[in-house]
Amino acid sequence: MKLEEKKLAQTLRRQGFSLRDIQRKLKVSKGSVSTWVRDIPLTKIQKRELAEKGFSREKIEQRRVTRLAHEDYRRQLIVEKAKKDVTSFSERDLFITGVIFY
Repeated sequence: MKLEEKKLAQTLRRQGFSLRDIQRKLKVSKGSVSTWVRDIPLTKIQKRELAEKGFSREKIEQRRVTRLAHEDYRRQLIVEKAKKDVTSFSERDLFITGVIFY
């Protein structure tokens, strides 16, 4: 089964499909697709078409901004949970913690 998927992935890549498109079609991990097709070169036309399809600088920046927003949100959840878990520190507790980190 995996050999058939690998061959199909390589065929799709030669036709200019993106890794994500291949992943969705075959319902396999993107890492597997990347490994299977890493040695298949794309033509300049295929690269340009992929860039126009959604891999332009604007799209990359948009994804980066979204990713950073999600990371900030997750970080804030961790901080809020930590605030609930940590009740209060005495002066001695703070001193010992500082000595440990030093």
